[in-house]
Amino acid sequence: MFKPHECSVNSEKPSMIHHDPVPPVSFRASVRTGREVLQQQELIRSLAQHVSHDNAEGIKELLCDDTNTSAIVEAIGESPFSSLHYAVARNKTAALTVLIDKLPLTVWNLKTLESGQTPLMLAAEQGNHEMALQLFLRLHTYVSERKRDLHHNGDTQLRALAKVYGCRGDETSVDQSVWQRIVNARDREGNTPLLLAVKNGHLACCNMFLALTADPEIRNQRGESARSLVLQQPVGSEMRLLLDGTGPAHEQVYPVRIRRAVQESPHHGGLTPIRFARTPFPRV
Repeated sequence: MFKPHECSVNSEKPSMIHHDPVPPVSFRASVRTGREVLQQQELIRSLAQHVSHDNAEGIKELLCDDTNTSAIVEAIGESPFSSLHYAVARNKTAALTVLIDKLPLTVWNLKTLESGQTPLMLAAEQGNHEMALQLFLRLHTYVSERKRDLHHNGDTQLRALAKVYGCRGDETSVDQSVWQRIVNARDREGNTPLLLAVKNGHLACCNMFLALTADPEIRNQRGESARSLVLQQPVGSEMRLLLDGTGPAHEQVYPVRIRRAVQESPHHGGLTPIRFARTPFPRV
């Protein structure tokens, strides 16, 4: 549970504590009135509790209000280890699905204070390959909807998203540009999600990242890349075959499922991308 000093408006930001039953809370009191700060505290406390209990319905109810969502997003941006990171690290799958669906895409490259890890990096360490596809499809759906709505501020929203990620605002390629910033982001040691998946031996996760255009050549501060680490493994090993591009799952299974998921439209009686992403994947 939260300790009183962790929720104090004037307290310093809490340190990242992985064993807490709920994620720590952080607030930026200087830009809000006392009443607004208290309201924000209560919102973040509620979100933390819902995430801790993997309560998807509670999170949906909390994020159905735009004002609530804005306050929560601000607090997430200030937190050293947010509820978003906590949901990934503790494998709160139901909560994470709702957070991916409801939170704005601007939060997905926020990094932890201590290690500089994004939620996708934590997923890579956990071997959670489903999250990568969920997030990819969420981005694709968002951009596709805005492209169809260019005459009603859709283009403005796409440019704003591109600006957050420091990439081009061209609506024809904004989803690809933003995704590259997410999937190839680096932590404090220069590790990408794919590199972390390789280090932890998560074959299915590596498979998914490669299918989603992660770069295996990016090197960390120690000069390691996903490919260089894999080439140290025995010839014929599954991981080595995958990075050599000869693994059948990499070439056939995931790209086909991704194309199917993208093509399915919730407006024509098909599965939504997020629901499709929750379906089981074949073993690789």
